[in-house]
Amino acid sequence: MRNLLCLFAVITLFSRYIEDDDNSSYSIYPPDWISGTWLIDDPNLTKGWKFTSKDVIIIQNGGIQISHKELIDYFIGNGQELTTMEKCTNETYSLELY
Repeated sequence: MRNLLCLFAVITLFSRYIEDDDNSSYSIYPPDWISGTWLIDDPNLTKGWKFTSKDVIIIQNGGIQISHKELIDYFIGNGQELTTMEKCTNETYSLELY
């Protein structure tokens, strides 16, 4: 649990700001250093995050995965306005959708 809290803190800290105002095209580009799967250190749970070169995925218990890229595509496809912000340093990464 402590590892997940530390990862969450890392994700919410940021120093570089990227904002995409073009609602026709959104991209997510997590940095290479965070790529991979980060899970809670508990054998009874399977929760955490998965970072790929073009997506951030929430992993829920029971194998449920929630793709941020798919969420963006869903909202844009349904005519919703959406703003994304990615912030990244050599040590931190965050993604905000609103």
